[in-house]
Amino acid sequence: MKIAFLLCALALSLSCLAAPLAKNGHVHSVEIVPTPRHFRDLGGVMPLDAGTAILVAADAAEPVRYAAETIRDHCRANYGIDLPIVPPSGGESYRSLIVVSALSRATEGGPEGFAIQPSVGAGRKIIAVLGNGPRGTVYGATTLFQLMGKDPSGRGFIRCVAVDDWPSVPLRAHYVLTHRLGEAIGSWENFRTGAKTIPGELMPKEVRNDYLDWLVRHRSNLVYYE
Repeated sequence: MKIAFLLCALALSLSCLAAPLAKNGHVHSVEIVPTPRHFRDLGGVMPLDAGTAILVAADAAEPVRYAAETIRDHCRANYGIDLPIVPPSGGESYRSLIVVSALSRATEGGPEGFAIQPSVGAGRKIIAVLGNGPRGTVYGATTLFQLMGKDPSGRGFIRCVAVDDWPSVPLRAHYVLTHRLGEAIGSWENFRTGAKTIPGELMPKEVRNDYLDWLVRHRSNLVYYE
């Protein structure tokens, strides 16, 4: 019974990944997993080049800065471009900006909700990644990765797609069984900042950080191990 359930779940997951993204009966060329609650393909792209920067406030919360850094690292690894992270006062000299911020009401839903908002202002293209809270900003950043691509010459770009999304399930935990006495439970922020720890002999720091990044990409919000 358990094996049959897992096979059905796997088949459903694969069918969702293979299906084109649709809204109101219209099939879009952009695919986002999981499918957002609201989205609109505005057409056009924003280039990822030397004229692009990531803008984040100097006093932004640690998860918001983490969101900006993951965008920078993703662009470096996949598109060969090293985007600078600049404060609002340093964005005027760039043609394109990725704005990363947390607002109290960027979209509907709770603090894990987020919006991706493309716009044009003062002669420059802007794509804003806005979370209802810092954690929502992080989930928006990882969703932004799915809007990125390369043109035939290999240059990176971001598709101009407006997205509003928030989780349906408030608790999305990942359980790690270590066969040790004792237990720990906490959010991925707790483990990344050291407020909670996974013993080094179980998970070295570099492995732990990759594991936490994986949890973020899959929108888990709780780690439990024992």
